[in-house]
Amino acid sequence: MVKLPRLSKPTYEEKLNIVIEKNTFYQKKDPEIEQEYQAIIDNIIECLKKLKQHVKLVDASKPVVQQLRAILARFLQVEEYGIASLLTLTGLSDEKFYRIVSFLRIAYQSGLFKSESKWVKERFEEGSLEWKMEEIKRRLRRDEEFARDVSQILLGENPLLKALLTKFDAKKLHHGKILHIPDGATIDTLARCSLFGSYNAKKGKSAEQIIEEILNEMSIQYESGEVTGIRATIDFVIPSKANPKIFIQSSYQGTTSSTQSRKARDELGIREDIKKNYPNAIFMQFIDGIGWIIRMSDLKTLVQAGDYVFTFHEEQLEKFKNLLSELLSEEDYRSNLRKFFNY
Repeated sequence: MVKLPRLSKPTYEEKLNIVIEKNTFYQKKDPEIEQEYQAIIDNIIECLKKLKQHVKLVDASKPVVQQLRAILARFLQVEEYGIASLLTLTGLSDEKFYRIVSFLRIAYQSGLFKSESKWVKERFEEGSLEWKMEEIKRRLRRDEEFARDVSQILLGENPLLKALLTKFDAKKLHHGKILHIPDGATIDTLARCSLFGSYNAKKGKSAEQIIEEILNEMSIQYESGEVTGIRATIDFVIPSKANPKIFIQSSYQGTTSSTQSRKARDELGIREDIKKNYPNAIFMQFIDGIGWIIRMSDLKTLVQAGDYVFTFHEEQLEKFKNLLSELLSEEDYRSNLRKFFNY
């Protein structure tokens, strides 16, 4: 049986205020990641300054695209951030670009695309087709032919892509973007837009990761998944599904979504199941993100479910740790690391 905490359970109003007043809005930033991405942006800006100087040498009296293709091919081979810089200018994401490369390889082997380039003709096995950006960068450095073909793609001159791309994507690939490279401030903005997906994925840990790290740090036993008598999967069950004392569910909502109403109703259902089948257990919720505050009606429903509510604010995480220490007994900790019992 779970121990009774010294502190009383918060009221409905108190739980609602916790989510509003201690909302982090964005997940915790990592200074190392911030520094890493700023360095990438700085390198992209410097690269495009160099490219701008090369482009100034283009002779308007001669075929412009042909000159640009040679300039870009050389640029891609010698500049470490060459491809990142050009993708910034075009507005293509890394994923969109390497999918284009994969498409051309598939199209060649399917007879839809004719090419004499060796990289297109390379045989591939099912499941090992995709070249991600690191492989593409490696090939650009060593393969002049591949660099020329990538230049052709980025200038919008690949014949198959010209025929198949939508107007929306085709507009991204035009030699005018290379001829008129903007100033550093504009490139900075373009780079941040281009890198947003990878930065956002990397900048912070998921809600579940943060909770998992705390439980591991405190050496608390836990499991996840389906629990007998509970209608939904549970993020964390302490110490086990066979002997549940604490149930933890988490939801970080950065934007609004139609699924929020269902999430709120589902957690009320989980509460009903816990009280019916595990009456001595505690139900804790992590609720954070501006998406919940914007959908206040769903938030009001959601906070009714938990006995305790936390956000990912540092102060709240400390309260979560302290409450776990109050509620759990020695047998709830991993046997070989009981030194954390008095955490």
